[in-house]
Amino acid sequence: MAKPPDQRGSGPKGSGHDDPGGFLSSNLARAGDHFGAKDTDPKDATEVWATRIGRGLSLVAFIGLSWYFGHQLNWW
Repeated sequence: MAKPPDQRGSGPKGSGHDDPGGFLSSNLARAGDHFGAKDTDPKDATEVWATRIGRGLSLVAFIGLSWYFGHQLNWW
C-alpha cells in the first residue's frame, strides 16, 4: 500500500513559512525526519537502521570534507 504524501508545505499558504514554528524549526524537523529514516518502511527494521547509519555516515563525511577543504583554502 502506498504511503500518503507528505503534507508539509502544502495548503493555502503554500510553502509553510508562515507556520508558528517558523522556517528554521520546520527545516530542522524535516532534517530530523530525514536522518531518523521516517520515509522508510517501519516494519523493516533492517532498512530503517541501514538508512539511519548511511545518512549519519554521509553527514560525518560532509563535515569532514568541509573541514578539510576549509583548511586547504585557508578559510580557518
